[in-house]
Amino acid sequence: MAEIKITVRAKGVTPAASLAEFGVDPRLNSAQYLRIAVSGPPRREEIFAVDPNRRQGASGNEIQVMAGQLGLKYNETAAGLASPATPWAYRRSQLLNTPSGRLVLGTLIAAWVAVWIDGSLTIGEKGLTLLLVDAKTLGVLNLVSMIAKLISAILAFLLASGFKK
Repeated sequence: MAEIKITVRAKGVTPAASLAEFGVDPRLNSAQYLRIAVSGPPRREEIFAVDPNRRQGASGNEIQVMAGQLGLKYNETAAGLASPATPWAYRRSQLLNTPSGRLVLGTLIAAWVAVWIDGSLTIGEKGLTLLLVDAKTLGVLNLVSMIAKLISAILAFLLASGFKK
């Protein structure tokens, strides 16, 4: 889909993108998520959920975001481009571009490593030999599994301690 020229202002009060009640481009008006890019060196781009409550009485293609987002200071404006985004693109953006999302991914990867090592060793104990390894290698694999479990526990603790209701 084509990108639409907009003005971005860092004056919002929520992490969601705030659209004007009147005059918004129809292609943006119905979107639940927007990919907003601010041009200029360097080009900054983020995906935002759209605030369902429009700014009453406002018109034009000005989109408001919170200060700090897209590198903008409070009440600073910048020219930009916007296009509708999919829910999956928004979720992926939240996983990769937020501290809590990166903690979730780190926890998942560490837990997967531990599960694959433990599962492989357990299958080998039950009679199905996937690969032949000596005792030293088994010790190293057990150590790696233990470290992965420890890392996933620490990351899970960090996630839980930073959780806000």
